[in-house]
Amino acid sequence: MEFKYKCPVCRANNTLTSNNLHCRRCKSDLTSVYNIKKRKVFAVIRKLITTP
Repeated sequence: MEFKYKCPVCRANNTLTSNNLHCRRCKSDLTSVYNIKKRKVFAVIRKLITTP
């Protein structure tokens, strides 16, 4: 999965993937942001599947 995200520390635009979880400019760890966004996507998909 791939998410576009702006780093909260240095405001650089980043593309988060499972292999790239650090800010490209300041090298901050964005793992928790990736996990939150991933959970949100799975929750929406789960809701779509279970809705009659």
